Amino acid sequence: MRRSCGLLVAVFLALALPAAAVKVCVVVTTSQARGAAARAGKDVSVLAFDRARLADPLEKGRFLAALQASDRVIAVADGQACGWLGREVDGVAVSCVMPYDAAQILDFARSVGWSRIAAVHMTGYEKVYARLRILARARDIELDSVRLVGTRDLTRALPRALETAKAVWILGDTRLTEGAAFDHLIEATLPRRIPLIVPDSGLVARGAFLGSEVDRSALTRHAVDAANLAAAGAPTVAALTTAPGARLVINRILARRWGVRVPGEAR
Repeated sequence: MRRSCGLLVAVFLALALPAAAVKVCVVVTTSQARGAAARAGKDVSVLAFDRARLADPLEKGRFLAALQASDRVIAVADGQACGWLGREVDGVAVSCVMPYDAAQILDFARSVGWSRIAAVHMTGYEKVYARLRILARARDIELDSVRLVGTRDLTRALPRALETAKAVWILGDTRLTEGAAFDHLIEATLPRRIPLIVPDSGLVARGAFLGSEVDRSALTRHAVDAANLAAAGAPTVAALTTAPGARLVINRILARRWGVRVPGEAR
């Protein structure tokens, strides 16, 4: 495997920001909470997404109350947190910073001829999918939604998607990148020589074709800086969706075996 340099594009669920100052909440992992809080401005709050605490109905209620009191939520936690926020938060603009450069991945897909990609995602990722579909269509790539309520839906939904897909893309969520669900995706795609695109570079060594490597601390700093600008009334986040630190990670063994030409900087 060899890696190409690129930019990290944070895939935001909503692109427009109000012109006036707003209250913004940044949702991070527990390990990133202290550093994020130290960087946050006066109108930016930081909450840690802690699955164990959110299992308590009272803690969940407090957490949701803080989110609902905000004008905007920017999540830089893991994929499962993104899906959870998409399902639970109502009436507040939610932006989810995904740990990969979506435009870079789609540019690579276009260069190697992946004209139709099956996007596998859990409920809560509908806005992420919608945003990626716009980026894909701008590159003449059709992104087909494979929406799952639970991981058991894979055995029902995946076979039909594989009939026409040139590649499969896991948009996020640890329920799809860990355990039996990921094993099933590998077992279903490898024999058919269908490349699997993943959000974590470590999964490339387990049989995925393409992943991204990102500096999580840099990603958190970028998200908080974006939140500070949003709270100050920045009119758009269009200029806030890139950050340094992401690199494509390509499975060179599969590329050679399947005859996939790795273009440009990825060589």
